[in-house]
Amino acid sequence: MRNTLLVLLLLIPVSIQAQPQTANAGSDDRCPLDILRVWKSTTGEYVKTDAISAEYKNISGKDIAAIKFGALLFNALDETSESYTNYLDDSGLKWDAKRASQGKEQRPTFGSWNLLSETVANMDFYPLKVKFADGSFWKDDGTYGCNAGVPALKIAKHGGLAAQAAIIADLDHHTKKGKSTADDDK
Repeated sequence: MRNTLLVLLLLIPVSIQAQPQTANAGSDDRCPLDILRVWKSTTGEYVKTDAISAEYKNISGKDIAAIKFGALLFNALDETSESYTNYLDDSGLKWDAKRASQGKEQRPTFGSWNLLSETVANMDFYPLKVKFADGSFWKDDGTYGCNAGVPALKIAKHGGLAAQAAIIADLDHHTKKGKSTADDDK
């Protein structure tokens, strides 16, 4: 009996350590938000300066206290120009249990953040981290799989980093191919 108890006590820490730790450990891996659309707002439209504006809704089933967003920006040549990861919405986003129980969708909300680059033609937008009102967190696992997508560049909604990398590689290939063709004409 004593040997059995000793073996159990020794195995418990091993089984706890063997649990895989992911970026979303202890939370639901599904996207807590649905980004419905993202666009560049120009001065006077909704904001006093050029901005990224987004419409999104809470699909987590819990009240959200704060959201950190990231954006991948593309210039007019469809090249990635910059990336930002500090767009913060701390205004809170409630989960409407009554609407959910009636089979209705959650109401969307809007956010706008200053855009530090004037040469943005397209953008992808995604949540990086969400803090829920109960104190728990959701964190992107590094795939950016909750992204809005960029239809003009064939980056699919929820395509994430793989879709972005594929389109960037394809755009770079076409750019390099076009450059070498132009150089051959000289």
